[in-house]
Amino acid sequence: MPTVLKVKFQEDTRRTTLEKPPTYAELLAILTDLFPNLLVLFSVKYLDEDEDLVTISSDMELAEAFRIASASNVL
Repeated sequence: MPTVLKVKFQEDTRRTTLEKPPTYAELLAILTDLFPNLLVLFSVKYLDEDEDLVTISSDMELAEAFRIASASNVL
């Protein structure tokens, strides 16, 4: 099932469709392709069901972000 990924860096928002959910390493590569001006050190966060920004730093946390997005019909 395709996965829609919508990401924001500063004032720039990008949206792309992926054939499958990425691993954390794949996500980092996608982000650096989408935003060539990213600094070497950056953090990835998502907005959870409580509207808290939650940091993603591993495959396990990324899987949880996709699970939450799927449960809230965001995907």
